[in-house]
Amino acid sequence: MVNVIIVRDEYLVKRGARVVIRFWKPYERGYLPVAVLNFLLRNGSGISGFQPSNLHYLDELIQRFDVNHIGTRDFMIDRSAFDTYGRLAFRSTHRETLLQNVATHPKTRASADIDRALLEPAYIQRVIDFISSNEENFAAFDELVTGDFSVFFGRPSSAAKLLERFDATTALTICDALLKVERFDIAGVKAVAKKLKIKPKEVMAATRCALIDSFKGPPVSELFGFFSDDECRTWIQFLRELLKEGTVSAEAS
Repeated sequence: MVNVIIVRDEYLVKRGARVVIRFWKPYERGYLPVAVLNFLLRNGSGISGFQPSNLHYLDELIQRFDVNHIGTRDFMIDRSAFDTYGRLAFRSTHRETLLQNVATHPKTRASADIDRALLEPAYIQRVIDFISSNEENFAAFDELVTGDFSVFFGRPSSAAKLLERFDATTALTICDALLKVERFDIAGVKAVAKKLKIKPKEVMAATRCALIDSFKGPPVSELFGFFSDDECRTWIQFLRELLKEGTVSAEAS
């Protein structure tokens, strides 16, 4: 019989007749339980008809359990397999179950740039829905708050980021012009750029900074698909007020 020793934190290796599991702290990273279950049963030991490329739920695994299949296959496992099951789990898990897991997932691993006020189940679910609608996916909740998708949880708390690229006067001019557009879309951005006689990419950069406090991230067209016109207007107005406060403070000093 294969001896299984559970050690904390990292990965699994096989040494002779012993299997050593070093775990990746799956619950801390926010993998769904069904992904962890499939990860641990990836070799199909004890499961009749187990397909490693599919996601199997607990009731199905119970029905297919067969003692004659235990130990009949090598236990092969790697990090990429874990993430594959994680992505499958998020794509196939019911919305209600996702919301339950969102509500219980710890917020301690969020990066410093995250606006923690946005780490609420309803908003996280909105981000997940948007990611899915763009045919993108992730393996664990952790990727939402520390990876590429974390931009959806960033909001300007000062004008410092915008002023890295623009002087205060130019930044205010762009904000004022954006607040006058009827609809926030690429056509509106290009119209502002034409009116101000600056490159469209500069207006897009200012817009992205107002919405997610970063010059990097998804295309502005995608951000317009995520944020409503009212939200765009609110955050651009908020950034304008920050710029104005900074200008007044500078003049007073």
